[in-house]
Amino acid sequence: MKLIYRGVEKERLDKFLHGKYPERSRSKIQHWIENSGATVNGTVAAVHHWLKNGDVIEIANTAEQVLPHRTPQEHAAPTMLYHDEEFAIIIKPAGMLTHPTDHEEKDTLAAWITEQFPDSIGIGDDPKRPGIVHRLDRDVSGLMLIALTKESYNYFKQLFSLHQIEKRYQCLVHGSINQNEGAITVPIDRDKKRGRMVAQSGKIAGKEAITLYTVLERFNIYTLLDVQIVTGRTHQIRAHLFSIGHSIVGDPLYRTKDIRKKKHQSFDSAIPLLFAYHLGFQDRHGQKHDFTVELPDYFTNVLQQLRTA
Repeated sequence: MKLIYRGVEKERLDKFLHGKYPERSRSKIQHWIENSGATVNGTVAAVHHWLKNGDVIEIANTAEQVLPHRTPQEHAAPTMLYHDEEFAIIIKPAGMLTHPTDHEEKDTLAAWITEQFPDSIGIGDDPKRPGIVHRLDRDVSGLMLIALTKESYNYFKQLFSLHQIEKRYQCLVHGSINQNEGAITVPIDRDKKRGRMVAQSGKIAGKEAITLYTVLERFNIYTLLDVQIVTGRTHQIRAHLFSIGHSIVGDPLYRTKDIRKKKHQSFDSAIPLLFAYHLGFQDRHGQKHDFTVELPDYFTNVLQQLRTA
């Protein structure tokens, strides 16, 4: 796709493209440009490239195919997979906050839960998190367990603390992982300067974190992984994979330096390709539950393109 800049005054490339694609955030467009999603007059351009009248901007076809439009409807409502009197299993869509932050956001999973299950109000340790015993990052989608009674909340909270709930994910990472399986056990702590989580052996104490992974499929410069987290630290999978040099495709926060600078990346995603596809646990009455769902279309579309590239 080609665009011609007709402005009288100079304008930054990222600002211009955001005007053309207002449904995408400025940060996603910048991420896209950094990964060679656009050229100016045939040359790979920087995010802060200043456009002048007559410049020809060409948008990579692969980027257009992979980067989906981010509209409010895409995360308007979770999907109810199962519920009984004690708990519910839902699929949280990418783009939806699990619970409000200090900004008091309204479109959150917590708000949806109270609409669907009014009796959940007051269940849990925080009124802003009714029935929520674990969370997924805003841009990560997948299965979540919601407690619907105080008894089940306390029970599931204990299961999580004892690492007795099986949580499995699939993710696509940059780079080729040679070993078929591995374990990352580096403690995780928050970097006070950058605000993100850091996993650095020997440099910080941090909290215990255990991530197990198995290679499902290898592509030219990407690897599809099955990941199981034993612990449940903030950004655990993203920070752990980043620590071994394999950023998750589409993750704007945890990107290795070579990915930020690399010019030959052909595929990317506006949504991190990390999906929580499985939950397994035993309920309060001793019944075993296993919930597994298929990968979402935005994920499988990228895999299909890689398989046919």
